[in-house]
Amino acid sequence: MRFLLIDDNPGILDCLSKLLSLKGHVSAIFTNPEQAVKAFARDEFDVVITDLNLPGMSGLELTEAVKAHNPDTHVLVTTGCSDLSETDCYNSDEIHAFLHKPIDLEHLFAIILNIEKELRIISTRSVK
Repeated sequence: MRFLLIDDNPGILDCLSKLLSLKGHVSAIFTNPEQAVKAFARDEFDVVITDLNLPGMSGLELTEAVKAHNPDTHVLVTTGCSDLSETDCYNSDEIHAFLHKPIDLEHLFAIILNIEKELRIISTRSVK
């Protein structure tokens, strides 16, 4: 699958990109959310993993921009905050999952596996 990764911490992006690569996935990484949205508009991505708190644009705003281009994209939002109260009123249909940092990789890859299965089912249905 193709991933778009957005975080203001390049170390997190590098680590996550390498882990995804080991599982056979391709990812594009961005520290700038506006550039990430432009890349999303130009290219196809199956999953977006974004930090909640980004400079210039929140992860929720980025989610809205991504969903405006492709409402079927799976968005995972990460946060270092233990309090997700600001996300309580956000439309949960837009976000596939919220993940606390440090990211539980076993949980992340279980989510990714479920997304892969879902995309395979959708792909199989559209071929028939």
